[in-house]
Amino acid sequence: MEVNHFQEFLLENWYNPEIISRKIEQIFKKDISYRSIELFSGDFIKGCLYHLGILVKKDINKAAEYYLKNLNSIYCLNNLGILCKEQEKYLIAEEYYLKALDIDFNFKYTLINLGILYTYLNEYSKGEEYLLKAFEINPKSIYCLNTLGILYEQLYNYSKTEKYYFKALSEDPKNIETLNNLGILYYKQKNYKKAEEYYLKVLLEDNNNEKVIENLNMMYRIWKN
Repeated sequence: MEVNHFQEFLLENWYNPEIISRKIEQIFKKDISYRSIELFSGDFIKGCLYHLGILVKKDINKAAEYYLKNLNSIYCLNNLGILCKEQEKYLIAEEYYLKALDIDFNFKYTLINLGILYTYLNEYSKGEEYLLKAFEINPKSIYCLNTLGILYEQLYNYSKTEKYYFKALSEDPKNIETLNNLGILYYKQKNYKKAEEYYLKVLLEDNNNEKVIENLNMMYRIWKN
């Protein structure tokens, strides 16, 4: 996989590190003793591997060190924003995201991440603005569609929530995050039969998903008693 494609792949699957791990398995196709972070080129990719704890022990300071080596990289600026948000340094996260957008205002991953940040800070109109811009650029992004669904769910606009989750599902009918999101949505609406349907679809793809098993058991205690 070319470096640019791999960078895109990392950001597209950032919140699903198990997918990234499987891709790295496919890249190497060798005994694990031969695998090394040094086989990957670029400060951004190495920073990501330390950030996520893939191939190496998770080390956010080391991740930041790699990202900071290249502040002209839109990828590094984007991930410095992610790193700062994780550390609850929200104003600094916003600053890095905006610097990334100064390089390319149409960079969908930063648009989404800035939308997530504003949504988290209860600045819903700003969050919606950036997420809809990202959706306009890439209407097939499952990551963007799910995030829009979550935003509208927080605003109790369940019809729009459902709309965007189903758009995500049309792109990947087996996407675990989307299926789980629909389960949660229907549970909140006390539509337990529909919630069960989507939780069970998650378990068909990942029968050890502890979060969904816990959600199902909690729902059954309410619904079946």
